[in-house]
Amino acid sequence: MSWVFDLENRIYTIVKTKVTNRLKAKYPKINFTQDPTPDDTTSYFPTIYIHFLPSNEYGKTLDALTINAIMSTAQIEVTSSKTQGQTVARQVMWETIEQFKALRYEVFQTPEVIPTGNDTNCVVCRVRRMVGANDTVG
Repeated sequence: MSWVFDLENRIYTIVKTKVTNRLKAKYPKINFTQDPTPDDTTSYFPTIYIHFLPSNEYGKTLDALTINAIMSTAQIEVTSSKTQGQTVARQVMWETIEQFKALRYEVFQTPEVIPTGNDTNCVVCRVRRMVGANDTVG
């Protein structure tokens, strides 16, 4: 059952690596995080925050001794500075979504611009995928 605990970090690492490789030249300070409140007082933009939401178990057998599958759900938040504009947040979001799509995730909440009331732009999206215990992700 440890695969369930390892899944989030595996997906995060794959997406972070691929998006960073594609966008690092254009956005040298691109930042990925799984921490909603980083200790660092310096903000880097654009920032991609990936938060995996609690999962439901699927495919339970009668003995219920193992987890056979889960619905892996992630919320993606891309933040850009006001000087970069919403366009940057949207472009980075679409690149991030493309990498989740390559991992066979579906978009079930399309990107939405969220008013922040401060000096940033934020675009939020949710993706999900059923993952089985024997799936090869990546």
